[in-house]
Amino acid sequence: MAVKTYFAKDVSIVISDRTITGFNSITIDPESDGFSSSVGADGEVSRSLSADRRANIELNMQQVAESNDFLSGLHNEDLETGNKTFNITIRDNRGKSLHEAAEAWIMKAPAAEYAAEEGERVWALQAANMINVIGGN
Repeated sequence: MAVKTYFAKDVSIVISDRTITGFNSITIDPESDGFSSSVGADGEVSRSLSADRRANIELNMQQVAESNDFLSGLHNEDLETGNKTFNITIRDNRGKSLHEAAEAWIMKAPAAEYAAEEGERVWALQAANMINVIGGN
C-alpha cells in the first residue's frame, strides 16, 4: 500500500473566480442532517430526507492577507445592495475532496483585533445547495 500525503498548500479556495490566499484553515459544516428519523409506538422506524443543502463555512485568514480586502468588498457590497452572492469552490488538489456552490454569501465579517502579534480574521460564510464530496488522498 502506498503512503498518501496531505499538504495544506494544495487546498484551493476560489470565490467569484478569484483564488483566496493567506488562509490558515477552512471548515465546511452542513447546516442540517441529511435525514431525520422517528419511531412509532410499535417500533416501526421511518426516516425523512432533508432538502436543506446549505453549509456554513468558517474561513480563518491571516490578519495581513490581501484576500481580506476582497472579502470585505464583497460583504460591504452585499450589505448595501442585498445582491452580492458568489460562487465558491474549495478543493483538495492533491486528493479528491470537493465542496462547491453556485450561491454563497458572507454572513458575518470578522472581529478586528490588534495586538503585539498577528492574529486571525475569521469570516463566516453560508452556501446554498452545497455539493460536498469528502474524498481521500
